[in-house]
Amino acid sequence: MLSAEMTVAAFSKVLQKPFGPVKVVMDSLTVVISAVLAWFFFHNPFGAGAWTGVGDVLMARTEGVVIGLGTLLLAVLPGALMRLTDPLVARLMGRFGKDGCTPR
Repeated sequence: MLSAEMTVAAFSKVLQKPFGPVKVVMDSLTVVISAVLAWFFFHNPFGAGAWTGVGDVLMARTEGVVIGLGTLLLAVLPGALMRLTDPLVARLMGRFGKDGCTPR
């Protein structure tokens, strides 16, 4: 697991909440903090690029844009998609056992 996911897993365990919603909150907070810092340093919440309009900035058609549509989507989608994949993984874990296919 990556360090960010380990942090989310730790918060999830301490707060006794499912991993998916905690991941959405943590990823969204990361994007919000980066937007605030970009606004503070570059006077633009999307990065160092010139403000040419919402469409150009979100589609990253402006040079210097750091926070685009992909960043915003990836703050929400992975945690939300885990709700769909978790039952499948649980079923597979039940079929193959807790250790999965790892050699002993």
